[in-house]
Amino acid sequence: MKLTRILKEIFIIILLALAIVLILGVLFYNYIPTNKLLPGQVAYTPTKEVNELKEQAEAEENMQKVNIVYEVDASDLKVYQNSGSYNPGKVNPFANTSEETSGTDNPQSGNSQSGSNTQTGGGTGNYYPSTGGK
Repeated sequence: MKLTRILKEIFIIILLALAIVLILGVLFYNYIPTNKLLPGQVAYTPTKEVNELKEQAEAEENMQKVNIVYEVDASDLKVYQNSGSYNPGKVNPFANTSEETSGTDNPQSGNSQSGSNTQTGGGTGNYYPSTGGK
């Protein structure tokens, strides 16, 4: 007897809960979004500056480097050898024969700076100096 009464009570509670859910569904039917409208796609329109940059990049891309081929004949070699700009004994026979000085000359003060590279401080032998933190 007790078991049937407990089952009846559970069945009544389940029916009561279903009735409450249905009533709430009917009451809030207008507030539940079933056909939600999504916003349309937004079209991107580039600014004038972006269009100019794009056109400039395309123009640079379309520009092709032209390989210029020079031809030197024996008669040209004789002319260069007579002028002193051609030395047939070198690896690069048309290289500049004057020696370039190392460092930078300052014409205003008349001093020249040497191109030496010195390191001050306690170096640890690492390529990148330690900054002491992460």
